[in-house]
Amino acid sequence: MYKAIKEQQEIEIDHACRILILTATIFEINSIFENYYQKTLLKKYNENLKNKNLPPSNISTMKKYLNQLEKEIKIIAKFYFKNDQSLIYCKLNYTLEKICLKLIKFYKKFYKELKQFTQKNITT
Repeated sequence: MYKAIKEQQEIEIDHACRILILTATIFEINSIFENYYQKTLLKKYNENLKNKNLPPSNISTMKKYLNQLEKEIKIIAKFYFKNDQSLIYCKLNYTLEKICLKLIKFYKKFYKELKQFTQKNITT
């Protein structure tokens, strides 16, 4: 049971790192382009993952992370263009420093809930 919990925590730490790297990538790419294709964002994101010795991501996983950043954590706002749905712009709602603090707060809350859940299930 403890091994499964440890593995789940490692997965979530990896997930948090990937979310943070994606946020930094959005910040970086926004300073270069006014709008961009999802493939451009994915290419830059994978370069940044490679620099951190993490395996590359695919477009569907990146979209899942973008949706989480937009809907759950509420750090970004995504904009699509009517004539081309693959052309996007992700607006950061906060400064990079505040984003890092929001991510830390989000994942601390998540880990607290995970710990409570596991303690409840171990005792029963």
